[in-house]
Amino acid sequence: MNLRNYLETFPRVVLNARLSCMDAVKMLDASNALVLAVDDEGRLQGVVADSDIRKALLRGVELTLPISEIMTTTPACVTSKDPIQELMDLQQSKHHIWVPVVDSEHRPVALVNTRELFGRSVLHSNNVVILAGGRGMRLRPLTEETPKPMLPVGGRPLLEIIIERLRESGFLNISLSVNYLAERITEHFGDGGKFGVSISYLRENEPLGTAGCLGLLKSKPVEPVIVINGDVLTGLDFERLLEYHHNEGRIITTAVWKHHVTIPYGVVKLEDTIVREIEEKPEFEYYVNAGVYVISPEALDLVPRGCPYDMPELIRAVIERQGMGVGCFPVREYWLDIGCPKDYLQANNDATRRKDF
Repeated sequence: MNLRNYLETFPRVVLNARLSCMDAVKMLDASNALVLAVDDEGRLQGVVADSDIRKALLRGVELTLPISEIMTTTPACVTSKDPIQELMDLQQSKHHIWVPVVDSEHRPVALVNTRELFGRSVLHSNNVVILAGGRGMRLRPLTEETPKPMLPVGGRPLLEIIIERLRESGFLNISLSVNYLAERITEHFGDGGKFGVSISYLRENEPLGTAGCLGLLKSKPVEPVIVINGDVLTGLDFERLLEYHHNEGRIITTAVWKHHVTIPYGVVKLEDTIVREIEEKPEFEYYVNAGVYVISPEALDLVPRGCPYDMPELIRAVIERQGMGVGCFPVREYWLDIGCPKDYLQANNDATRRKDF
């Protein structure tokens, strides 16, 4: 059995490699697949995946540059005459979801989704831990009788929105870390059945910080764990985050968000007592922690049991032991940390006009 009878069911997603990276971003977002970059004769030169775009953003690559600046130049591909088994091997050994099909001149004729081809349900056995035990002091009085993750956003509890996003992405195994007003959460979600997921609870007798609750897991996971702050509203693609973590081979991957800061004054640059320059209202960009992580099982051995422990401590411990063991995943999707009344108001305003979370 080969691919000949299967190709016509897949659309072409092809751009000339001389076009801009922004053109690739637009096509990638529209197709949710890969962009196939070709030369003037239509021969495949490389592919652009979501991870290529995110790594380009981290490097500060200008999106006006040609696609050739960021594409993967040695993509795995097959021909229409190749046996189906070759695609299956690529899926199982390399975790490839999308594979280009080329003709004898190396021109792309199709893009195969291996999951659809093999009829496999997109379900992930990874455990997802949502940190839902905080007191939300900066949101008082809203959180005096309601835990922050249960505050309504667009008419639904924030935590319910997060869980729905996870379910839609195929993550059904969820643990909620609870402490403050825990009964409000456990009574609403129960075992998760009515929300289409399986929910267990990590009960903190005292606040354990952003990583300490991982020491309450009943057994050490065999697959990476996704950890999410319960006050984050985001359209982040959790599948792409997990795939990125696997492909980069890190111990921890932390999602990051590009934060813009404008100093509303003229900044005076001094040399001793002499003014060398005044820069009017300068702008700066920083990548900040987005409160979403993927943590491989070996990192969990570093988490103390029953003691307060924060995620920066765990990340620092991994860096000290593994050097380059911590990577980051820039969030291109919607993201908002609901930490204060202004953020909460924005979340509810956004919920009335957005459909990407």
